[in-house]
Amino acid sequence: QVPLTHQNIRSSDIPSYSDAIQLPSFRLPVFSSVKRNDVVAFNVPDLEQNNLDRLYRPQSEWVHYPVDLKTNYIKRCIAVDGDVIEIKNQTVYINGLEEKAPPKSLRTYTVLASDEINMRHLERLGLNPATDFKISRLSPTEVVYTSMLLTSDQIQGVKELPIVKSLTEDIAEPGNGANLFPHSKYTSSWNADNYGPLTIPRKGMTIEINDSTLALFGKTIVEFDLNENAKYDSSGLFIDGQRVSNYTFKQNYYFMMGDNRHNSADSRYWGFVPEDHIVGKAFFIWLSLDKHASFFNKVRWRRFLNLIE
Repeated sequence: QVPLTHQNIRSSDIPSYSDAIQLPSFRLPVFSSVKRNDVVAFNVPDLEQNNLDRLYRPQSEWVHYPVDLKTNYIKRCIAVDGDVIEIKNQTVYINGLEEKAPPKSLRTYTVLASDEINMRHLERLGLNPATDFKISRLSPTEVVYTSMLLTSDQIQGVKELPIVKSLTEDIAEPGNGANLFPHSKYTSSWNADNYGPLTIPRKGMTIEINDSTLALFGKTIVEFDLNENAKYDSSGLFIDGQRVSNYTFKQNYYFMMGDNRHNSADSRYWGFVPEDHIVGKAFFIWLSLDKHASFFNKVRWRRFLNLIE
């Protein structure tokens, strides 16, 4: 691989690596294992997420990158191997117990006001009109803000504004799960706010192979569980040409979600993160840019070197 590159030579479609020589990779000794609520950097396993120019190329031309050259993501680990995750009306439950939301997690709300909120109030609340909401006027005395991204602290600040009439949390009704992992008839009633229950595979966990388990875990087994010759179809799971009735997982998996729950491409959409895709834990922010700001204001200095909660 060309040093200091990732996937392609900068500003070109030329691959930055060659697969003519295959060398084994090794990990440094770990200091700790991934735990629930850790913020984790990893190589995203999903093929679609690794082809950022997918809108301009047919799927047949998408590139299957090696694990260490897949796109880097950073998300919060919501569930670890062996956990059962379920989301009800945006609230996450792990093994049947409610999980407290991260301190600065974002959710979307619809805000009805008697007039436009003063820019000074928006700046005080830390809201950016370019990214944090959409605004439309319904009448001379009614303005609606949709998809307003708010933390728990910002919610209270918005409620205290005298011109605000109501604040309603946006929660999707059950259904429309076609675009969610694992994309099966068994999950058609799921959506981003009402998801699961789903068991996170664990090394040594054995499942019976049937139509429902293949729908949930078939892709993971074939593409990520360290099998060189595995495939599945409507008739069953085949490894080295032999049909198997039970399967034991070879590594641990994790379920990742972004703190911005309504604007995050995460495990709800593309699935489990295999242990061999984990890069490490994230501890602090070394650089934060505002893509909508002017050149001289792009760096969010207030976030520089902040510890990640």
